[in-house]
Amino acid sequence: LARYQLLFRHLLQCKRTSRRLCEVWMDHKQTKTLVDIHPLFSRSYLLRQRMTHLVQTLERSMLYDVLEPNCLLLEKKLREASTVDQVLHFINDFLDTCLQQCLLTDHRLVQVIIFIFIFCCIFCINLFISFHGR
Repeated sequence: LARYQLLFRHLLQCKRTSRRLCEVWMDHKQTKTLVDIHPLFSRSYLLRQRMTHLVQTLERSMLYDVLEPNCLLLEKKLREASTVDQVLHFINDFLDTCLQQCLLTDHRLVQVIIFIFIFCCIFCINLFISFHGR
């Protein structure tokens, strides 16, 4: 259960960060004409674009390169399973493989990814405050 929670929390954090960056993009669309006036706008646009690309690439990689093929493989193995022990073994293998391929087995990498998400969210909050004055 803890391994499932780790995978889904990580996916949720990817999705949440991606959504926040997309909300900032909506604000950036409204101020697109100000890019020529102030160079900080173009820098923040570029940073937001790179952050969005990184987070969405990570999310797509987890979903389509790791989870989907491993789920299909698990389904195939489960159809062939004849005992409960085999089912449990296949599920454990699935979880171990997914965690490893999603870079969630190395504590240092997890910390770096979490730091990236936090940095992106702080960036979004600061831009939201500067656009909306709250």
